[in-house]
Parts: sequence; structure tokens; C-alpha cells
Amino acid sequence: MVVKAIVIVATLFMVSPLTARESADTLTCGQTEKVAFTAWTPWWFFIRPADRPPPPGAVLAPEAKMTDGVILRGIMVPALEARARRRALLVLYGNLAYSDLFYQALKQLNVFDPGYDTFIYDYRGYWRSDGSPLLRAIVDDVGELVGTLAGRYDEIRIYGTSLGALIASRTAAENKKITSIFLDGIVSRLADLSKDCPKGRLDPVDMSETTCKKVTLLIGRYDSLFRPEDAEAFIERMKSCGNLHVDERTDLGHPFSEGLNDRDRASTIRAGIIREWLASD
Repeated sequence: MVVKAIVIVATLFMVSPLTARESADTLTCGQTEKVAFTAWTPWWFFIRPADRPPPPGAVLAPEAKMTDGVILRGIMVPALEARARRRALLVLYGNLAYSDLFYQALKQLNVFDPGYDTFIYDYRGYWRSDGSPLLRAIVDDVGELVGTLAGRYDEIRIYGTSLGALIASRTAAENKKITSIFLDGIVSRLADLSKDCPKGRLDPVDMSETTCKKVTLLIGRYDSLFRPEDAEAFIERMKSCGNLHVDERTDLGHPFSEGLNDRDRASTIRAGIIREWLASD
């Protein structure tokens, strides 16, 4: 089954779609962005284990060459059920994580849906992937990945948590194959995280009308990293497009980063919410 899955998806990323993108050196938040990515980069990211075997239960995802030449790598969990409509789930993790680590966390929580081919690609500059991590370039990368997946799948869902949620809010949601985007923790503007981020530069609250209608939002009311009050403008934006899929939980904090004494309980609750989202039409 796994070997067959490798053969089926091996051609997915042979040709990258031609999408308009900015220079890979474009900064969203000035030099603060470079400093932030560098300061929060674990030492193991510099190993670049491109040839590292996938963890048990997963396979290596096809390499994805971006239009600027950077190669992204990651892992894939093949679907176990054949369905009339082929479905893909693209997982975008938070900072300080990487594909193998986040896969292990989701596996323990039994999050993977057997009806979806699940892809967890490392961002540029992370773990197996090439390049340097800059927000604008990562957003463009995800747009290219979505375009390629759309050529093979009938339905695409995106799950973004923390940094991944910021990315998912501004990626290629206009693609009709994307049916739903789950944002697990969000701030309305990047300036909520750093004053060096100018207003209007990839701010989640400025998402398109199409994106707005596809979002499911989960907010942890005791999130100390993405403060709940900083999501209020984003929630109002969702209301303005008629989207009421907002779940504000007083028993949750920042995704997968709650206190040591509370992480297992909170992650179990979060996993149940994600499973319900995947099972919904």
C-alpha cells in the first residue's frame, strides 16, 4: 500500500506551477524578521537531513521545486480508504516544529483521517528543505504547493497552527479545490507580534473574501503567545463575510504549547476538534 502510494504521488511535483512571487529575499517585517527566525531556529535545523528516512507510518513526500529554485521536502501519510473524490490535507505547523516532530505529535493524538493523503512539508530553511526561512517566501511556497496539489486532488483542506495559521490565512485560498482552512490560533495583524511589521503587509485580517468564507477558527482564551484580544479584528472580519465558524475555548491555550501540566489534556481536546472538522462536509 505504501509503495503504491509513493508511485502514485511521485509525479505530483515534477512541474511547479508558474506563479507570480516576490524575491525570496523580500522581508515582511524588516531585519526583525531575520533576527526572529535566526533566534528561534533550533540547532538541528542546520543539519538539513534531506535523506533522513521518514518516521514509521509515513513516506517521504515528493520533492517540490519552487519557481525560484528552492526545493521543499517533507513527509506524507497516504490515505487508507479509496474514495470517489480524492482528498488532500496540507498541514502547516508552528515555529520551532518540523515535519517529523509534528507528525509524531498528531499520530499520538490519532488526528490523521484515513480518507486524506496528508502532506507535511518543511518550510524553506526548515529540517529537510533548502533555502532560508522568510515569511513572504514561505507564503508563496505554500501557494505553489496548493497549485500543484490542485492538479491531482478533487478537494484540499489546509490545517495551519500558530505560524502555520498566519501563513494559511494569506495563501492561495482562491483555488476552488480548497474547501476549508482551519486556523488554530491567529492574530489579526503581524504588528500584534512585532511593531516592525507594517500594517497591510500579509496581515491575516486582510484575507480575501474567498478565504474568509472558507475559514474555521479556533481560539484558545488563555493563549499567552497569540493573545485572544489580538484576534478580535479577525473575528469581526469573519462575521463581515457571514462566517460564524469561530470556536473560542476557555480550556485551551496556544496550540500544542500549553503548560507542561496541561499539554496532554489540551492536546486531546484539540485533536477531537480537528477530527470533527475533517469529518465535516
